[in-house]
Amino acid sequence: MSDATVRRSGRLRRALARVTLLELLALAIGVIAIVLFGLLARAVLDAEVAAFNHAALTSIHRLSSPALDTLAIAITWLGNVPTVVVLGLALGIALRRSGRRIDAWVLGAVLGGGGILSITLKAAFDQTRPQVFEHVYAAAGQSFPSGHSLISYCLWGFVATWLLSSDPRNPLRWLGAGLCIAVATSVALSRLYLGVHWPSDIVAGLLVAAFWLATCFIGRQAVRRRVARREDLEPDRA
Repeated sequence: MSDATVRRSGRLRRALARVTLLELLALAIGVIAIVLFGLLARAVLDAEVAAFNHAALTSIHRLSSPALDTLAIAITWLGNVPTVVVLGLALGIALRRSGRRIDAWVLGAVLGGGGILSITLKAAFDQTRPQVFEHVYAAAGQSFPSGHSLISYCLWGFVATWLLSSDPRNPLRWLGAGLCIAVATSVALSRLYLGVHWPSDIVAGLLVAAFWLATCFIGRQAVRRRVARREDLEPDRA
């Protein structure tokens, strides 16, 4: 075995030794999410979930009322692009001012990448929106995956992940993370109630967001380790 091979093997072992349980969990979530998305996308293209989609929206519409219409429109507003941009900018600025520059950049990657994935996948699959009942909320563009679902899970999923990764043993952080996921789920469900997305669109948005969040989290951890090593070396270089 050559010296170069030995050095590469040593670097690989050291890199693997630094991998945390949270990173392994993120890797597992990312792999599972993208596999499930592939299976769901094939089922959508083959119209295997069409009957379920239609029956689900029909059942949900039976619950409709003027009060719920108003509530659903208010909740779905949280997933609109302008709202997400404003919330993302406010959070990014707060992170930078608190000295968490890496997290601010990761948030930008999460939201920017999520937006690109939404636009790209919608154009690639080119699925039409439901017309099961008359909409009380206007929505344009393609249906699969749900952009509101995807970007909401990206934004609030980032906050939930940040809370847990900072102090996973703190029960209050788990409560905060749960509330964040509840907000994103409420936005996703509002799209079903309003009849502008199929259930498969919502699930697809969740799966893509989970994959992208996991990818960005693993990248965040790698950058943080690299910065920490560089800061440890700087005194020796002085």
